[in-house]
Amino acid sequence: MLFSNAIRSGLLTGAAVAFGAFAAPSVNIPLANVSIINGSSATRDSAPATIDAALRYRSVTSGTVVGTPQFSLLGLLFPTAVPLSQAIQTLTGAPADLDRVLGNPSGTLPFGGTPQVISGSGTVLTQEVTLTATLTVGIGAGGVASFSVSDAAISPAAVGGLRFVTGAVTLTAIRCICDLNLDGVVDDADFQLFIPDYDALLLDTPQTGGDFNGDGLCDDADFQIFVVAYDTLLCP
Repeated sequence: MLFSNAIRSGLLTGAAVAFGAFAAPSVNIPLANVSIINGSSATRDSAPATIDAALRYRSVTSGTVVGTPQFSLLGLLFPTAVPLSQAIQTLTGAPADLDRVLGNPSGTLPFGGTPQVISGSGTVLTQEVTLTATLTVGIGAGGVASFSVSDAAISPAAVGGLRFVTGAVTLTAIRCICDLNLDGVVDDADFQLFIPDYDALLLDTPQTGGDFNGDGLCDDADFQIFVVAYDTLLCP
């Protein structure tokens, strides 16, 4: 362990910071038949399934897509289902971040989430194609999770679009906020992930990364929270 027992015991004395014990249920938001085409928007939800309020959530978007319509450029490129990640990389030239941690500093519902903009360009059968879309995950006051695609654009329009054949957004409440790599323990691997945020101090999004108290900073107050969890090792 990176911390000596003396350091841990000294810090633990002044670090009696406790968060409520959140359950960690997951809900799935089905995406089958959702389309990403010019000017399209779509919203799906997890009803009747609901999820508890939490400080953080893990959002994983997965599935397969086909090109549409059938004889468009994308229809010819993706005539059968391919992983969403593969299609996005082809169209934007870069992998999409489809496995994200969302911070909810208030720990209450409703939770609006943080919009994620996917944007980029790639060459498809000698044709330069540009894709943009905004993906947003949120949770209503009653705990129903939602997913929306908005501001979608694929240009030139003649290349077509994408349609989900299978897929879902899986939203999971994170029970142990100091478990930064989500492996069920708080150990040296998490400390290595904490260090860059501590060095940076100011984080872009509160209650993500090393900002455990939701003030937008990763500082000594967060370090004290971390060492309590580090001493416990196993997540509850």
